[in-house]
Amino acid sequence: MAEAMRLPTVTIIQQRGGPSTATVIYSQQEVTLTTYGGNGEGMRIVYSTSNHQELFDYTIKAFNVAWKYRFPTFVLGDGYQAKMRESVTLYDPDEKGVEYVAPEAYVGKPGTPGVDREPGLYRNTYNTEEELFEVLQQHFADFNKMTPEIIEYDQEATDDADVIVIGHGVVFRGVRDAVKELRAEGLKVGYFRPITLRPFPAEQLKAIATGNRKLLIAESAEGQLAKLVKDAIYGCTAEIVPYFRPGLGITTEQIVAKVKEVL
Repeated sequence: MAEAMRLPTVTIIQQRGGPSTATVIYSQQEVTLTTYGGNGEGMRIVYSTSNHQELFDYTIKAFNVAWKYRFPTFVLGDGYQAKMRESVTLYDPDEKGVEYVAPEAYVGKPGTPGVDREPGLYRNTYNTEEELFEVLQQHFADFNKMTPEIIEYDQEATDDADVIVIGHGVVFRGVRDAVKELRAEGLKVGYFRPITLRPFPAEQLKAIATGNRKLLIAESAEGQLAKLVKDAIYGCTAEIVPYFRPGLGITTEQIVAKVKEVL
């Protein structure tokens, strides 16, 4: 309904293992639900954080982009982040130069609708197929227009890499350290981290998914990130190597071992 009515909602999800309430500890098994789940086309914004500082930073950002673009916005954490402690620098966004997008009342505005001002039309139901189709075309246009402004990602050592490790959220912490360790051993390994899972940094990943490279996808789910990656790089020549551990953490040591196995 929020997607249909363009309601600027913000939801923070500390992912846990499924199906249902299978475990309250940890997983990355709510990626599909937040990026595309539900009745609709998945027009929403999804940030994946890897530490407490990012949880703080991206929650501030989420409220701004939700109000600016009027799409439902999610900030993904996980069960580990919900239970762990680490340092966070709390700050006043004004002092950081963060410009707020002013919220706006949807109801209770002064004046008579249709007389003193334009009426607000917030609908989630349409009577004809053609009417819905027309509305959706505008939603798609708005989403595609904002995509270049929203997309965030991080990559390192990908220029000459034989293996590029792809990971997001808390798993990225292990990926980053594994790549650093492997590079120190002289192995040509890099990483790619999508920060926005929706919209996904498809063109940026496609640009490096070339040649005989291998893309090692490390995720604590059974291919939910991999689905986003496969859709993004369709037609590219890089080989996808899955490393799926649904409901389990993934350590630096495990990623190092898996990369060496692949090499």
